[in-house]
Amino acid sequence: MRRNSRKGWSRILCKARIAWITRQTSEQAKAMIPPSLYGDPRGLVIVDWSMLVRASYRDDGVSDVASQVLGKMWRLLFDGDMPASMCIAVDPERVDPETGQAVRRRTWRDLATAHMPESKQYKAGRIPKPPELVRIEQRMFRVIAALKIPFLVPSNPASEQDYDADDAMGTACKLARSEGRRVAILTRDKDMFQCVCDDEPSVVRWWPFLTTAERDNGTPEYHDEKAVMCKLSVMPNQVCDYLAMMGDKSDNVDGVKGIGESFAAELLFTYGTLDAALEDISERAKAIDARRTINELDIDCAECGAVVGQYCMSRSKGHVPLKRNHKCRRAAIEAAMDPIAPLTRAERLLYEQRDSAIASRVLVRLLDYAPIRWEPQKQMIGGFDVRKARALLDDFGFTNMHKSLAEFPKQPFTMPESEDDIEY
Repeated sequence: MRRNSRKGWSRILCKARIAWITRQTSEQAKAMIPPSLYGDPRGLVIVDWSMLVRASYRDDGVSDVASQVLGKMWRLLFDGDMPASMCIAVDPERVDPETGQAVRRRTWRDLATAHMPESKQYKAGRIPKPPELVRIEQRMFRVIAALKIPFLVPSNPASEQDYDADDAMGTACKLARSEGRRVAILTRDKDMFQCVCDDEPSVVRWWPFLTTAERDNGTPEYHDEKAVMCKLSVMPNQVCDYLAMMGDKSDNVDGVKGIGESFAAELLFTYGTLDAALEDISERAKAIDARRTINELDIDCAECGAVVGQYCMSRSKGHVPLKRNHKCRRAAIEAAMDPIAPLTRAERLLYEQRDSAIASRVLVRLLDYAPIRWEPQKQMIGGFDVRKARALLDDFGFTNMHKSLAEFPKQPFTMPESEDDIEY
């Protein structure tokens, strides 16, 4: 068990560290310029399509906002130098022929929460894509297909359950790194911070429709391990436990009610992992409850006459209290001899809602074994029919992309077989 002094110092250090990180976040985030993936034949850019779609419509409908998002992303990626390879992760969906809306296929997360009330199920209450957005999205898909940029669709025809696009990106990230490639994920989802590895900037967060004052003129934020530390006050390998306690309103993940960013960071700073926190807090809570139960009985020790719950000499002499529930009394005596630090508010909330924290961790964890079609050579940019692509851009009104289209390589990039084949 943890002593009072150690617990107190942990809380003081955690609060001081969070305060320092808060002061340094803006300066460090602006100063962190990651090594560019442009021109690197082993560089891979993965685009989170749901991020683009969610930024493309609001509750009051959609006009040409989706095409504006595509145009901004296009200029971000393809003006000037461009990445050697690229793929786009999408959720498995189907279009309802009656309403024209896009309907999500059930994933393993939906099945995991199917027994819960409808308001508690995964992504319950999320507004479906309106028909006009589905039509614009189909146009964008045709343009992307004409550019021969592959899609990552985590679908398993042999099973009734599918996977989410987040799982596809996590799987692609793992496969690419196993081949020695560098990865950047274009998203705005905090879940993807789980893919950050070492000092390599793996996640690029982008808000295409926020003003200059809100998001620094829409400049993408590059996140490596240090940037995640500045942003969330936890390490990338702690992000899953961090989100499990905080929850995720956009995906209808409850988490632990009452625990926010500071409490979650404090608990992970003290214990390291959610499992270690639950183990230690449960042990202390049971000992405190046992001592409280014995104190309420107010029974003297059979050997030395001391009130149980205070210092008792029978333990040092090897005596056993000859009363009922002697095991509980013995635990209370040991607890009295070894003072227990009381539970903090965050620890008490986590202990009372431990089942919700464990269930939420299952939902926010990214899987790295989703069934995707992995063909690295087809991810190489270039080698498409320029006339066909230009005609589609004209038909759909994407005329501002013509300039970048001329800069695409006539032949696709080639995947080098070894490090010796890379020219720097």
